Amino acid sequence: MLTDVELERYFLNLGISRAGRDLITTARKQSPVRDVQQSSTVRTRFVSRKMDRALLAESHTVEFPGLYFREFDKETLEYWPQPFNLSLKVEAPSGAVTRVPHVPDLLVLRESEVVVEEWREEKRLRRLAAQYPHRYRKVDGRWHDSYAEALLGPMNIRYHLRSADEHPRIWLANLGLLEDYTLETAAPVPNAERQRLLDLLQEERKVNYLDLLHHHGFNADDVMQTVLLQDVYVDLKERRISETQDLVIYADEATGRADAILQQASLHTFPDCVLNIEPGAEFLYGGNMHRIVLVGDKDVQARTAGGQLITLMLSEITQMVKDRLIVPTGAHAVNREFNEKALLKSKKLPAAVKRLHALKNPKASGVPARTLRKWRDRIAGLQTEEAMLEALMDSHDGNRNSALTDASLEKMQEAVDSFHNKENAPTKQATFDVYVELCAAAGIESMSRSTFFERIGKLEDHKSRYGTKRDYQDAELPWYAEYREPVNGHLPHGVAYMDHTPLPQMLRGLKFGNLGKPTLTLMTDGAVSCPRAFFLSFKNARTYSVLMCLRDYVRRHGVLPRILVVDNGKEFHSHELEAFADIFKFTIRWRRPSKPRDSAVVESALGITQREVTDLLMGTSKELQKNARSVSATHAPDKHIEWTLKALHGSLNNYFFTTLMQRVHPVHGMTPLEYEQKLNFELGSRSHRAIAYNGLFRILSAPSPKRRHPRKLDRRRGVWVDRAWYWHPELAKARPKEYARVKTEPFNAQVIYVEFRGEWLIAKSREPALFGRYLSEVEEYQKRHERMEAGNAAQRDRKTIRHVQHRVASWIDPTKWDDRLREQNAEEQRIYANLGMAEAMPEAANPVPQELILGVPKRSAAVSPADVEQDSGESKPVRAVKRPVSTKPAPADKRLAVYVTDEPTVEEADVEDDEDYEEEQF
Repeated sequence: MLTDVELERYFLNLGISRAGRDLITTARKQSPVRDVQQSSTVRTRFVSRKMDRALLAESHTVEFPGLYFREFDKETLEYWPQPFNLSLKVEAPSGAVTRVPHVPDLLVLRESEVVVEEWREEKRLRRLAAQYPHRYRKVDGRWHDSYAEALLGPMNIRYHLRSADEHPRIWLANLGLLEDYTLETAAPVPNAERQRLLDLLQEERKVNYLDLLHHHGFNADDVMQTVLLQDVYVDLKERRISETQDLVIYADEATGRADAILQQASLHTFPDCVLNIEPGAEFLYGGNMHRIVLVGDKDVQARTAGGQLITLMLSEITQMVKDRLIVPTGAHAVNREFNEKALLKSKKLPAAVKRLHALKNPKASGVPARTLRKWRDRIAGLQTEEAMLEALMDSHDGNRNSALTDASLEKMQEAVDSFHNKENAPTKQATFDVYVELCAAAGIESMSRSTFFERIGKLEDHKSRYGTKRDYQDAELPWYAEYREPVNGHLPHGVAYMDHTPLPQMLRGLKFGNLGKPTLTLMTDGAVSCPRAFFLSFKNARTYSVLMCLRDYVRRHGVLPRILVVDNGKEFHSHELEAFADIFKFTIRWRRPSKPRDSAVVESALGITQREVTDLLMGTSKELQKNARSVSATHAPDKHIEWTLKALHGSLNNYFFTTLMQRVHPVHGMTPLEYEQKLNFELGSRSHRAIAYNGLFRILSAPSPKRRHPRKLDRRRGVWVDRAWYWHPELAKARPKEYARVKTEPFNAQVIYVEFRGEWLIAKSREPALFGRYLSEVEEYQKRHERMEAGNAAQRDRKTIRHVQHRVASWIDPTKWDDRLREQNAEEQRIYANLGMAEAMPEAANPVPQELILGVPKRSAAVSPADVEQDSGESKPVRAVKRPVSTKPAPADKRLAVYVTDEPTVEEADVEDDEDYEEEQF
């Protein structure tokens, strides 16, 4: 970004007026001036390295490509989305002047100009031009907004109204594949490999990409990086590097352009055989005569003598002619006197083809001889099959005019509008009755019931009858042009989908027979179509579930996805997730509301998991969900619970990462494991994107307190979090009014993590008796809430101390606490402690869950000799970072450590010598 001095010099060089300077300066401070609109589009949160901030786009196909293009455009210095609110002066035909507000999509500071851009769909621009011709117009292939240009023109700021069709889709897709090699962590190509590749291309001039990998032993990462650095040539604006089977690497740009010209010339004529690829050309193929009908950019349609259409690729024809599989019989086009396009689109063509085939095979046709003679008379004297087909088509369609009167159709429309298309969704029969009554009242003859039922289907409005969700489900499936929009990405760990679902499986514990049903959070890979990570919890879906699933993702794969696609749940719009994305630089994409097909990869994974796993286990409540009144008491699922949370976690882990990974996928034709290995081999493994799974990462993926803002530090008491004080010796160095960022530990409420002057510290509660033996932040918060209520009651009723004591005793009655909740937390911690996903640091471990489960006497955790030996070294604080952690080992003097303190509080010091104090407290 430009400094203030550089910005003033920039304004002087471009001659920006004072009004333009004020407008740009204000935009740099206030952008964006409005929030992203809650519309039916795919919204994207893109972390820009050039702008060093997160940018929001309201459309995935219109605005987001514009942001992505500016991120890698070398001439773009800065770009600001939703920069300012313009007030456009509009003059009506009557002469009245009004003001129209307008917030453009982008303010771009380029080296040679300042540009304000507004992106729209092409069809929307055409509609606006027809509706407001005095404002929107298209001149010489470019769209113009006369009002905006008149306002910004005097400021020497250009206004561009852009169409989404202008996006360089292929170039942007290639950038998405090469973006990983622009990271600072990307290792340079070894000089020996780079020189070996250049020498090979100098000799061969061009080499197929897959030959470089398979026959010459090059690494895909090295080849991709040389393409990005332009040491070799690939036309990134015309060739998709993801299509590795057709990708060719050239020595330089001149060689690439010359080869393109030669390839284009070879598509039209073959000198060896004198075959011109044009409509009318004839050739022999497979012993049968064929005539070329249509010639496209990549394929050719030809018709056999029997009238059958076949499609051949131009590249296939080239080779087949060389191999003499295709023999040309003429080099000139045939003059035709019929409209070929109209013939192919005619609805009468299938019947004409059948008749011509019957004439050629009269014995096998089964058509009467009299009919055959009549058809033969039609084609008498005709030489070409096109003319015969036209002659065999029916000359007239009969009387297709409707016998229904306009008045009857109007009454039908009235009945549909006033009665049928309503929220109660009446039946067709009920609507027909209303229609008959309307016709009888008007003295009009009504149509028959069958005709009414046949016509009403075209007038039904599913959105009005059933709502938007049913209308979305009944609508035709959209056709996604994967060539233009690879929505699922091309690379492993490129696009990941996340969603939650409550499982119907009832689980038991060691003490309680029914702990309830868990919630599954699942992440799947869009390109490979396989699960990547999951998280099971008895708690409902929340931000904590999202962060824990991302933690499991890094634990398994050592990397995070580049794009995370989620729905519009509250937990996916949390500041915690956005802050986590800012640190690790990945994009968040929110799919359209109530459009589950946008996340079809994870939705189908959740569905098949329930069908193939949870619905088959003992204790499933699927029958209760279908028809609860039909389930007998002997077959009630709560009487047949056999599975625990740990057992279900192991079963799902085996299903996701063993069963599905080794099952042949119907799209790829191979297992997801094999397909991922193929992609890594051909497109590069990108190991430099790795993230270290250590204590620092677990701290960064831990949730924040209820109030997210930094906490004020007290040098005497520590930091106040959720109605309790936490202390660490380093906090005694805090200056007045000094603040720090705080993270909580869900598996141990007695500790928190404090970022103090760039270091993460483990702070412990100054009131351990406050927490008692509670295991998690949920129970801890409940206990604190009880204390707060007790204090408020004491203030309201100080004179009746005895009465207050009785009330407090009733509040803290042990029967009020739910032991079932404690065992739920213990079950979860048993799983994730073994996986290394529980406490961020070993020093913050909570010993209570294991004691609760094993039933051992309640005592303080003993320290084993191994622990003493392991922690004997001098500890150092954990350094806080603002970017992903490198996997390279740090020097010995810079390795991360943690400060842990067991400094006694004032209350503890008074009873330090009392041996029975600890047991009395617990």
